[in-house]
Formats: sequence, C-alpha cells, structure tokens
Amino acid sequence: MKKMRFAILAIFVAIVAFMTTNAISAKSEGFTTVYAFDASNNFLASGTYADLDNNLCPGSGHFCAHVWTGITQDEKPTGTQLTDIQKQ
Repeated sequence: MKKMRFAILAIFVAIVAFMTTNAISAKSEGFTTVYAFDASNNFLASGTYADLDNNLCPGSGHFCAHVWTGITQDEKPTGTQLTDIQKQ
C-alpha cells in the first residue's frame, strides 16, 4: 500500500514539475510574439520566432539575437529566455 501511495505521489510531482517548467522550446512559439535583443541587451525587433529568424539572420555562421518572451517599458528583456537565433 505504501508503494502505491509513493507511486501516485511521484506521478503527481512529475506532472506539477512538467507543467511549471521554464524550458520553452522557441521553435514551438510559432504564433507568439517574442522579442529579440543583441548581445548588449539592446532591443532589435519583435514578432514570431520564425519571422525574427528570417529577418535578423540573413547570413550564416554567427550569433544573431537573444530571444525573450517579454519586454519592459524601457526596452529591456524580461520573462523567459528562449533559444538564441543563430545561423549555422
């Protein structure tokens, strides 16, 4: 009986941990507005991740932008940091 309660508790904890994780895949942010910043955290542009990837990174082999889910009134990044835009 104790093993069954432990298993249920473990499943519950796993579900809660999965639901509250900050690990957001930037590629799945297709229609969500995100905000791009350069290496010095200066605001570059906003839009969908795909649009920013296409517009900010025309070349190859370099860092293009940090991507965040939010922006403050003074145009600084806030929220969750997503995968950086880079061309390979």
